[in-house]
Amino acid sequence: MSATFGRIMAQLAGPMETVPSELVDLINKNINPPAPVRADDVYVRAMFVVSDQVNSFGGRFPSDEHKRLASLLIDSPVMVGHRKDKLPVGRNFHAVTMVRNGENWVKSYFYWLKNSEGATNLKENIDGGIYKECSIGFTYNFPECSVCGKDIRVCRHEPLQEYRQGGTTITCYFNYRQIERVLETSLVYRGAVPDTSVSRELVPGVPGGESARQDEHDERLVSINDLAILDPSGRYLVVPRYEGVPVTVTAHDCRIVLRRLDGSAIDQRVVEQFLPARLNDIRKGYALLVGYMGKERSSRGRVEQYLAGDTSSVSRLVLTLYPTTENNRSAPFENGSGLFVKMIPHRVADFKELHRRALEIKTRDGVEIWLPDSSPIVAHGYLYQPSTIACESDGYTLAVDDSTGSGLLVVRHKDKEACFEVVGLDCERWLSGGRFVAREIKQAALRCTSRLKILRTGDFIEAKKQGDSLQLDLCGKPRERLILRPIVLDGRKQYLFFRQCS
Repeated sequence: MSATFGRIMAQLAGPMETVPSELVDLINKNINPPAPVRADDVYVRAMFVVSDQVNSFGGRFPSDEHKRLASLLIDSPVMVGHRKDKLPVGRNFHAVTMVRNGENWVKSYFYWLKNSEGATNLKENIDGGIYKECSIGFTYNFPECSVCGKDIRVCRHEPLQEYRQGGTTITCYFNYRQIERVLETSLVYRGAVPDTSVSRELVPGVPGGESARQDEHDERLVSINDLAILDPSGRYLVVPRYEGVPVTVTAHDCRIVLRRLDGSAIDQRVVEQFLPARLNDIRKGYALLVGYMGKERSSRGRVEQYLAGDTSSVSRLVLTLYPTTENNRSAPFENGSGLFVKMIPHRVADFKELHRRALEIKTRDGVEIWLPDSSPIVAHGYLYQPSTIACESDGYTLAVDDSTGSGLLVVRHKDKEACFEVVGLDCERWLSGGRFVAREIKQAALRCTSRLKILRTGDFIEAKKQGDSLQLDLCGKPRERLILRPIVLDGRKQYLFFRQCS
């Protein structure tokens, strides 16, 4: 028997990279390329580009800005090193908000064409860990100081410096507020935000994936856009929507027991923080464990880290009690310090007052609506985002819709209400006497998105009207006036809206 030995040649074919069809559909929908792309035309990767951690400049993207940031990322270019002298290497087409390792993140999906120059090299450098961090270029209007809440450019605090507040030492940072535009995202050698990364994880995050932030609390709430589905003869309990860990609370003889809704107990180390509050007897109540970083509420993920004994930026916990039948909706505790236990702000309203009451106490996430005679421990409630600004009595409210950049002014006087859209309202320029074009609109047109942010609200001493001109003399010192002066622009009657201060 003879055998022949020679060179063996083989080709080991790697698995074909397949882009999920949902992502291809999003490319064609959100980017609308001249010729629709197919799955085998493109490479797709994702960036964990922004979290709510303080970055190396002392700035921070708070989690309540993440949804807006995600919407602004779509159709922005992907660059290398923020260099503007070169063309983009890819384009962002989809972004989601998510929780990753207990922190709030914005994850952006980008694509590039397989037949473009350098396409394979770019893919290999990303997948091989060479290009592994990312950054973002953007414009914004208001750097909000974490210590005093003022514009950090004019207050006395400095980013990344330590200050004493409430008996503790805190590090100052600033929040990026009033984000206008995402200019680009970039692959960089080192990201300013800690733990940025570029990922091949594609399937989670498409609609129905990691973008949803469901928890025990949310699952008992049905999101509604219109109060008309509720019983018009009913009375309702309205509370602001907070992020937190939902718990049941019982108290007897200064002994407090906190349990999650599944019945598991909260660590006694955490419970002991609330003992100085001297809670009176509560047979069974409902509460949220809300975490704070200084004056700002933390995400639920950070509270969970704190409860697990892990390192967390939470500086204090507040046991936020809901008014229920069990505690008779009166303050069921004695709390001299006011630091650890409090009753959540709330209103009880009939159907006609429900929307107005919701506006009074809403957060950026809206309000929760419950039947007042049922317990939030076992009942199902509603999550509602009141999106129409209004004045409770004679007064005014000025707001801005972040999705359009337009201002909204509502003036109520002697049971009459006038509403105006203010084009391109810039708060800083308006405060310094800038003039803006406004047009009168109907109240129904004010139904807008949850990005509506109230800038100013209050009373006026007198409303003066001469012809079509309107002047509001506001309460307080220094004396302020809001003025609407009629003009004709493009053949239509409109107004100049401005502020005077004396």
